[in-house]
Amino acid sequence: MSLIYTFPQKPPTSTSNSSSYSSSVIPKSLSSAAYGIYIGGKAEAKSRSFLLKHQICYILNVTPKISSDVKAGVPNYFEKETAVGPSSHGRLQFKYMRISIYDVASTNLREHVDDAFKFIHRGSHYGSVLVHCQRGVSRSTSCVITYLMR
Repeated sequence: MSLIYTFPQKPPTSTSNSSSYSSSVIPKSLSSAAYGIYIGGKAEAKSRSFLLKHQICYILNVTPKISSDVKAGVPNYFEKETAVGPSSHGRLQFKYMRISIYDVASTNLREHVDDAFKFIHRGSHYGSVLVHCQRGVSRSTSCVITYLMR
């Protein structure tokens, strides 16, 4: 399996907004150290076909709760649904974890590292893991880099 990054089509300018970003998925070849970990944004998080295609059962949502901030938060779209996992147990539920943080310089990701590590590690044993934020650029990437460095 490969690690997937979501990149903007063009770099944002000081006058651009989130509409300058696309959800294009660019595969990157990595060694087997990636263990089926995918990085994405809102588009990947809400695509049931993407999740099933990549056998993703564990989803780490690195955005604020919708009740706190409708624009910054991304829902756990399939929290009540089931996913077909590679396990012999048959149908598995999508497992969600949320790290409720904003994409600002003052955010301290360090206090969430242990929980994120455990969730990603556990998820890699049951299939693939999607780590996502709003655009798949900062928070989700930071979580995966931290996981891979451990």
